[in-house]
Amino acid sequence: MEDNVLLQLQNIHKTYQGIIALDNVSFSIQKGEIHSILGENGAGKSTLVKILSGNITPDAGKITFGNRNYSKLTPSLSQKLGIAVIYQEFHLIPHLSVSENIFLGKELRQGVFLAEKEMKQRSLVLLNSLGLNIDPDIKVSNLSSGEQKMVEILKALAQNVKILILDEPTASISGNEVKSLRRLMDLLKKSGVTLIYISQRIEEVFGISDRVTVIRDGRYILTKGIENASRKELKGLMSGRYADEQFLKRTFQTGNVFFKIENLGNDKIHNINIDLKKGEIIGFAGLTDAGKTELARAVFGADTITEGRILLDGKEISVKSPYDAIRNGIGLLTQDTKKHGLLLNMCIEGNCSLTNSDNLSECNVLCEVLENNVTQEHITNLKLDASKLAQFSKFSNGNKQKKLAVAEWLTANARVLIFDDPSKEMATSMKFEFYALMCELTRQGLAIILFSSDVNELIGMSDRIFILQKGNIKGVFHKDEITEEEIIELVSGISTQRRV
Repeated sequence: MEDNVLLQLQNIHKTYQGIIALDNVSFSIQKGEIHSILGENGAGKSTLVKILSGNITPDAGKITFGNRNYSKLTPSLSQKLGIAVIYQEFHLIPHLSVSENIFLGKELRQGVFLAEKEMKQRSLVLLNSLGLNIDPDIKVSNLSSGEQKMVEILKALAQNVKILILDEPTASISGNEVKSLRRLMDLLKKSGVTLIYISQRIEEVFGISDRVTVIRDGRYILTKGIENASRKELKGLMSGRYADEQFLKRTFQTGNVFFKIENLGNDKIHNINIDLKKGEIIGFAGLTDAGKTELARAVFGADTITEGRILLDGKEISVKSPYDAIRNGIGLLTQDTKKHGLLLNMCIEGNCSLTNSDNLSECNVLCEVLENNVTQEHITNLKLDASKLAQFSKFSNGNKQKKLAVAEWLTANARVLIFDDPSKEMATSMKFEFYALMCELTRQGLAIILFSSDVNELIGMSDRIFILQKGNIKGVFHKDEITEEEIIELVSGISTQRRV
């Protein structure tokens, strides 16, 4: 093994009940680098992390760490080698203090008693060395998500970690906390720690990575220096489909403005102004704390509006609740349709009629024949595999669940559809099908407000793109006027350029 290589994977193979999770994956990690591993959901990233942490055993292959070869790792061996994993889910004890969590399982003692003062002092040294202004005595439950993530990293550092694996670390933290995490990663790299950054978000790996490895469908695709990689190339390698193949050309003309939002605001969003044409898709770009979901909920009536107004066909409408929104033809497709969109123990036709029971009833009794006919029409048009309408709505993938939620809003005669990160949990092959559905909806005259964390998706699907920062619109661009890089700079505050 080369002198600068710390970890090498050779022909790692893993199957689950005949399904291949990793197919002879081979690549290496160099000492002191930040190495990003990119892949979509189902690519094999989680399996790879669990093999390195020793939580699962590969069926075949070899792991070389330093100059020693291993057919498998165990959790204790992985920890002994200096491999630590920071998972998406927090593994801290909320009612314990920061210092108690950092030394959990490896407490310092003075005889039979805990050396609480020494643990606190060592925690303070760790915190100060990384520029973290966190009280070691504070309970973890009182920290923000980003601060808890930092404490998890400190917990790993207290074990003399050599390789730190960050598994989708930005999934649950805000924009400012992302910046703090990146500064911390840079400090760790300078101190000699090797970092493996697991992500499915291409824009994250630029500016932090030295090299990037792409895996797809359990197979190794490519490793290259980040300075030689492009977003378009990585997107294509992750999905097997390049950006210009993912998004259908929408050639039809949009109609007149029929939906307007004027000076809308509450405690989370401020002075929001939007005009929307029939058949148009407008996109909103922003960091985690930009207020995208808050704006979506306000327009849908789920959150209170304290100022401004909403106009439909030139007339002001009252949207004080989701019922008001539905009655005025506004629908919301949430990020998590399982929790906030569908009743999974209810049949398909029951889900579809949830938002339109008034129009499907006779004498205040739901008309099953009418319900069945309307539902059948929409699920057929959406190409849902649901020949038996009485089956439960536990579709196996997010795409079908999203389609069923769309059918629900079509049944309610929605004219404006709000999509809150609709493709976040979809594989690219499913995204392509969902994008085709969006195009068909706009061809029929529906308008879509798209909130998305995928910059490529915003450019590919939107007619105009709004930049959202801390609840304020900072700019609006026609899709041909802006690049992915410019959007990322604007939403992160790196650039203050504004064009309206």
